Amino acid sequence: AFFGIATSLSQQNSKETALVFGRLELYVRPDFPVMQMLLGNILQDDGQYEDANKMYAAVSLKSPYSWASRLNLSENLDDMGQVKEAEEYLRAMAAEEPELATPLIRLGDLLRGHEEFKRAVGVYNQALERIGEPKPHHWSLLYALGIVLERSDRWDEAEAKFLQVMEFEPDQPMLLNYLGYSWIDKGLHLDRATEMIKKAVKLRPTDGYIADSLGWAYYRLGNFEESAKEMERAVSLRPEDPVINDHLGDAYWRVGRFNEARFQWQHVLTLDPDDDVAGQVRDKLKDGLKPADTADNKAD
Repeated sequence: AFFGIATSLSQQNSKETALVFGRLELYVRPDFPVMQMLLGNILQDDGQYEDANKMYAAVSLKSPYSWASRLNLSENLDDMGQVKEAEEYLRAMAAEEPELATPLIRLGDLLRGHEEFKRAVGVYNQALERIGEPKPHHWSLLYALGIVLERSDRWDEAEAKFLQVMEFEPDQPMLLNYLGYSWIDKGLHLDRATEMIKKAVKLRPTDGYIADSLGWAYYRLGNFEESAKEMERAVSLRPEDPVINDHLGDAYWRVGRFNEARFQWQHVLTLDPDDDVAGQVRDKLKDGLKPADTADNKAD
C-alpha cells in the first residue's frame, strides 16, 4: 500500500510526500528492492546523488533490480564529479558479466561526455564485440561510435557507422542532422545532405541544434539570406548556446548587417563559450570575416 501511494505521488511530482511514504514503507520492510529503486530514482531526479546512491547500494545483489541500481549508482558518481570512481565501477561490472555489453556502453557514454573520444572508441568497440552482429535496436551504440570516431579524426570509419545506422533508422533526426551537417561541412553530397537536415527539422521542429544545422548548411552553401532566417529561429529556440549565437553573427555579417553581427558576437562572450570559440569571436570583433569560404567552393 505504501509503495502504491509513493508511486502515485511521484508520478504527480509530489516528491517530498512520496519520500515520506517511501521511508515509512522501508521502516516496515527494509529489504524491499522495488521501493529502494523508487526512492533512489526520486532522490536522483532531485539531485540528491549521495542519498540516492545509498538507496541503490542497499539493493540486494540477489535482487533482479541490482544491476539497474548499480548502473544508476555509476551515473550518479559521474554527476558528483567522481569520474574515476564511476569508470572503475563500470569496469568492475563489465568484468563481472563478461557477456553483457551494457556496462561498456555506459562507460563509453561516460568517456564521450568528458570528450575522451579516443578511449571511448575502444570501449564502444569492446561492447560491439560482446554483441556480435548488431541488430536494429543497437542503432544508438553505432551512432555513438560514429560520433567518437568522427571526433577522433577517423572520418571514413565514422561515415561507415553512420550509414550503417541509416539502414536501421532512416528517419532518426539526430543521425540525419549529424551526418548531413558533417557532409556539408566537408563539401560532400551537398544536395542529399541538405535534404537530410530539412527532414530532421520537420521531424523535430523545436530542436534548436537541428535548426542551427540547417542554417549552417545554407551558410556553407552560400545562401546567406536563408541562413540568417534559420539562425534567428535557432537562437530563439536555444538563446543560451554560444555556438548558435556565433553562427547567427556570421550570417548577419554575410548579409551586410554588420552592427547586428558585432552585437551578436559580443553577446557570445557573455555565454561562457569555450576557449576556441571565444578566441575566434574576439578575432571577428577585431577584423570581421574574411571572404566567404562556402561548401560550393570546395565541391567537385
